[in-house]
Amino acid sequence: MILGDSSPNDGSDEAINGAGLYIHVPFCRSKCAYCAFPSTTLFPLERRQAWQAAVLSELAKELTQDKTGCWPLFTTLYVGGGTPSLLLPDELSNLLLAVKPVLHPQAEITLEANPESLSESWLKVAQDHGVTRLSLGIQSFDAQVRQAVGRLSSQRDLERARNLLENVWHGQFSLDLILGLPFQTPERQLKDAQIALSWQAHHLSAYPLSWEKGTLLTKKFRESEAQDLAWDEIRTLWQENGYDWYEVANFARQGAQCQHNRGYWEQRPYLGLGSGAVTTYPVQHSATGEVFWRRRTFGTDPTLFSTQQEIEILTPRDCRKEALLLGLRLSTGLSRAQWERCSALPWEQVLSDTLQRFASWFQDTYHTLTLKPEVRCWQDELLRQAFAELDVDESRR
Repeated sequence: MILGDSSPNDGSDEAINGAGLYIHVPFCRSKCAYCAFPSTTLFPLERRQAWQAAVLSELAKELTQDKTGCWPLFTTLYVGGGTPSLLLPDELSNLLLAVKPVLHPQAEITLEANPESLSESWLKVAQDHGVTRLSLGIQSFDAQVRQAVGRLSSQRDLERARNLLENVWHGQFSLDLILGLPFQTPERQLKDAQIALSWQAHHLSAYPLSWEKGTLLTKKFRESEAQDLAWDEIRTLWQENGYDWYEVANFARQGAQCQHNRGYWEQRPYLGLGSGAVTTYPVQHSATGEVFWRRRTFGTDPTLFSTQQEIEILTPRDCRKEALLLGLRLSTGLSRAQWERCSALPWEQVLSDTLQRFASWFQDTYHTLTLKPEVRCWQDELLRQAFAELDVDESRR
């Protein structure tokens, strides 16, 4: 199934920074202990085919019924999971071929992969179809830590994956780590960060472990057993080795930031397809010119996800809160233009108490709201104050 024709875009900055497309691949060989994402370990050929047909059918329906103008050509595609590298090369080829007509010619295309399922044939198919980024789920290089949370990658798998990246893959790649896993002392976290450096990746991520209710992690371990994070040491190490700390958990060499994820942090529209996938886009303007957004979350069934949907309307106040929550994570901060899309009043007016109380935290409050690096990871107190002030402002209107 190949979707309908799309005329090439003019390549303007506005087009390059447009909407994103996310496709969720729900298949995994095993369930990691910390994972709360929808996934299944049962994926015979018939089920994989049904999943792909459902994703492409839903994409065609979304484009046909689009009355907002949000989905002309997608400027980023992110295929995540689950484990996209479990798709056979032919299956990956069919998927990428089908969505190509709705992608901008210069679109950033990212595929997630795990070391144990990475193959030369899969990588060559990705390159043949214009994939620009690979995001490799390492989580930890420590065998004991990986075993504790059910990661399947062996040391041999890691070495084979590194060899493939060095000798087969020609695009950018990112290594993803998790900090604070069971048995992962601060010393082991720092060692993971040092090993990651040796891979010469274009992009590095280090996310603190999230203890999600109902996961195997919370059944096997107590949250009180969580290890301290070697965050400051890792951040310093990676920055000193040429990586820009552009978002709280993300580091990139020049030209290697993940534009798809920037779309989330900068509140651009995005379309999500597959089990548990989320879609967010503007639907109408208020009397003051502020925008209401719609958020839709699909159900968790791998093939019947579109029959189980939850719809949420985000008010301008909701969008202002999200703008702060996401924008302050970035080294570039929250832009005034982004704020004006969700607020008829300037931040100096609706956040006056917050800006005064936390004045020493900011390095810019005129063109952007940008936090100083030393406080960017410690936003909870500031956000509580800001959200309370936004609630008071809304009640006065």
